Amino acid sequence: MGEYKIKKLWRWLIVMSIILIIYFISDLPNLHLLRTEQIPLWVQKFGAKYTINIGTTGFFSYTLSLYPEYVLRKIGHILAFGTLGVSFYWATAYSATWAIALTALAAAGDEWHQSFVTGRNSRFGDVVLDTLAAIAFILIVQMIKKNAGVNYHSKPRRRHSRDHHRYSIF
Repeated sequence: MGEYKIKKLWRWLIVMSIILIIYFISDLPNLHLLRTEQIPLWVQKFGAKYTINIGTTGFFSYTLSLYPEYVLRKIGHILAFGTLGVSFYWATAYSATWAIALTALAAAGDEWHQSFVTGRNSRFGDVVLDTLAAIAFILIVQMIKKNAGVNYHSKPRRRHSRDHHRYSIF
């Protein structure tokens, strides 16, 4: 197996590892990151005061809140699916379109999976949040690479003796 194929395989293994981590976390029933008694009463009241419910129940309802448990869960979504999006971006040879589409598909699959887990629920808003996280993380990576002067979109050139003065990252 050539060096390029090994790199490609590793990239997809990283993607699959992140998906498995997300799966196992999503499979935890009644997941709570904080116990209510750990949160000061004034923070609980503040979080309850600044909570907005969109819809009542079901897949298309959503809650926006400053309650600490809610904020931690959404930060988890952003970090997990942003990282997954960048991993897909890397594995698909820097195709943002494919990376975003695959992340959205993984997010939808994760929400579907959560609908079967005791004490968990499934929300379309989380699929949107996860997809937006992937877009944001990919844009950040693109800006970093652009500022570093790295162009991953061009095909690697085969080196010839007359091209010894040209360098390529890959």
